[in-house]
Amino acid sequence: MTHTMPTDEGKGSLMITQFFRRLFLADHGPAPRPNVTQLPAFNCQRIVETVYSDATHSWRAHITVDDTGDYRVHIEHWDTSDWKAYGKAFWLAYNTGCHTNLLENARELAGLALGMPILTQSVKC
Repeated sequence: MTHTMPTDEGKGSLMITQFFRRLFLADHGPAPRPNVTQLPAFNCQRIVETVYSDATHSWRAHITVDDTGDYRVHIEHWDTSDWKAYGKAFWLAYNTGCHTNLLENARELAGLALGMPILTQSVKC
């Protein structure tokens, strides 16, 4: 018994072929630079500062604070691994689990997470 997908007057198989051609043969050009205007939302927290890793801005740390004064550090990486195949680039979040009650300590934690110490004093999570 053979199963076939119904087509809309023969257009279905053409659409599938075009999809795979775009998927595997499309040239999306060079990957885009990180979108620094796109900021995430954090539940019950507001972003106080955003620190970027270097001139490429491929890594960033968001320092957030909640109503209790607890500062948290959220790390993101600009992921272009799907660019060649799908033409998609996006910020990929990593959870550091770091939090502190002082903004200065949060800045240092962010710097350490990005590999660029901001303050001289060492702070551990």
